[in-house]
Amino acid sequence: MPTTQRYREAIKWVHLSSITEEINRTGQARLHRVVVNTAVASNLIVYDGPNVAADVVASIDCSTQGTYDYNDLLLNTGLTVSGTGAADVTVIYE
Repeated sequence: MPTTQRYREAIKWVHLSSITEEINRTGQARLHRVVVNTAVASNLIVYDGPNVAADVVASIDCSTQGTYDYNDLLLNTGLTVSGTGAADVTVIYE
């Protein structure tokens, strides 16, 4: 019986020392988790698309340190992460 192999892109991570920085990825993506490393009163927004005009997937309050798991959430048109404030976050995706 033939087997089917699925190609999965390598898991990537981006460390943002200030969430005024952005991740912009086009095409399908999978969001694994967001880690708030240093809690600061700020907000991180995750979009399903290549820019901030796309649909909002999540809005994360970064005033509390913690990990937000998204369990390989499929983003259809891209991944953009943006926000306000000086929170230190790591975004893990593929």
